[in-house]
Amino acid sequence: VLNIIKTQFVNNSAENNGGSTLNEIGKLNIEYCMFKDNNSKYGGAINNQQNTEISISDSKFFNNHSTVSGGGITNNYGKVILKNIKFMNGGEYEIGHCAFRGCSKLNKVDLTGVKILRASSFAWCKSLRKVICPKSVVYFGANCFYNDNIDLTIECDDISKWLYRINNFN
Repeated sequence: VLNIIKTQFVNNSAENNGGSTLNEIGKLNIEYCMFKDNNSKYGGAINNQQNTEISISDSKFFNNHSTVSGGGITNNYGKVILKNIKFMNGGEYEIGHCAFRGCSKLNKVDLTGVKILRASSFAWCKSLRKVICPKSVVYFGANCFYNDNIDLTIECDDISKWLYRINNFN
């Protein structure tokens, strides 16, 4: 287990995976960290690979970019546990396909600064109960909040975007 606490990841880049952090083997715990202005092809700030586990709590993501998927984080079928994560103004361009899928302990998402939610980005997050969605979000991929037996409250500036995609919540 690698623990990273109270660390700032600023202006990092990688050609392919995880501009600041690539988790390929094992378990990674991240607490009270900031990820800012990181870039890569997959996962501007973080890329979590298959058969790995990453836990991120009380951390902020600001202005991270990828050329393919996951401005802040992309997850390639690994296990992701998130608690109290914030995407800050100035924004994560997008949250990639299946980026947080199956994050069993994620209970609140603040999408401030996010523009695009790709397909299934928060699917099967069984503890997710609250989503804050400002006007910055302009695209909702199919099934972005898909789940069975979900009780979800959405606070948004423009309800028309959500009504158009209401079938994606289940």
